Amino acid sequence: MIPSLTLLLSASLLGLHTEGPDTLVLRNVQVACPTASEIQPERRVTVEFGAIVRIDAEGKSPVPVGARVIDGGGRYLAPGFYDMHTHLPGVDSPIPASFRRDALRMMLESGITTARVGRGAHELLADKRAIARGEIPGPRLFVAAPPLARNRFLAIEEAPLQFALWKAQGFDAVKFLSGPPAGELSGYARAAEGAGLRWYGHKPMGPLTDWPLESMASLEHASALERMAAVSPDTLERDLARLAEHRIFVCPDIDWYFANSEMEALDVLLARDGIDLLPAEVVKEWTEQRRLPNPRRATYQKTVEVFRELAPALRKAGVELLVSPSDAPFYVPGKSYVIEAQHLADAGYSPLEVLRMATLNGARCQGEASLRGSVQPGRVADLVLLKANPFEDVSALGQVSCVIVGGDVVVGE
Repeated sequence: MIPSLTLLLSASLLGLHTEGPDTLVLRNVQVACPTASEIQPERRVTVEFGAIVRIDAEGKSPVPVGARVIDGGGRYLAPGFYDMHTHLPGVDSPIPASFRRDALRMMLESGITTARVGRGAHELLADKRAIARGEIPGPRLFVAAPPLARNRFLAIEEAPLQFALWKAQGFDAVKFLSGPPAGELSGYARAAEGAGLRWYGHKPMGPLTDWPLESMASLEHASALERMAAVSPDTLERDLARLAEHRIFVCPDIDWYFANSEMEALDVLLARDGIDLLPAEVVKEWTEQRRLPNPRRATYQKTVEVFRELAPALRKAGVELLVSPSDAPFYVPGKSYVIEAQHLADAGYSPLEVLRMATLNGARCQGEASLRGSVQPGRVADLVLLKANPFEDVSALGQVSCVIVGGDVVVGE
């Protein structure tokens, strides 16, 4: 064996994190690409300068001299996950800002390589830049500007300048919590598009026929679907068809409703994986709030139940979903991602469908499916090694043993 390669393999086996070569070889892996219908067994994946350049049958070609080699040992290689509705500690979150960098690290360790921050603030831009420079561990961040709502809205004539300023400062999107009637959204949508910002948010007031769907990225929360379904079956079918036609993704955030309801006992919530890693005062506050009566819990349970009932109609219409646990009580950064995946499976979606939601759909929603979201040549090597088959069981998404970002091994090995 070539001496330099021996040293690299030894470092890998010892779990040492050193500056690696420009070529990474993942051998003896089973490729779980969400664009495929079957696992590709016994594959060797070659990464050069951060991108996948070749996928071969194991042993078909020699390992490039000087490459870093990771023996997958039969593990499953999938794209890195997208969390498409995260709230970071310290910004409209019950978890304090002092825990933010721990949360970012925990998300990355759980295989989340990209996160869309729905409640933005200027202070988050420093974390976004620090992650991009490799100074702190965390997923690549897309940060929305401070959200717009009825009590903090812009006049339409102010929007072009403010949106351009947000873009220059480093924000990536405009999010509407609530605001003008849907018929007035077009002006704001044009201003966002003119500034180079994506826009998404909660269900606007007014009928779907008045929404500027041609430029909307996604609709947030299962309760938006519930309100659409409450009108009539005929209008629901029409509205879902329009969402699908315009490729409007839906991020249902099921765990937010689930954890806020009484569908799971308090002791089960307190036993969630990683809950002991959170600040004790936060868990204590959640526990005390849960023990108090709250009539809205029945409403949250109904939202979960309605979403499960609507899942066949969503699939039939071709409405694509995204994955995020949001920031419900008993939310553990990173660890709760697989809980959201299980909620989607409980609604009737197959493990492969959920994997596509977690990877390819996130990339599509962000307009970068030609670069990320799948495991194939020409894609950026944002990858995870899983201990179990994600085509068979969504719990595999919680069994991450190695995370690779841009061809660099950042977790594991």
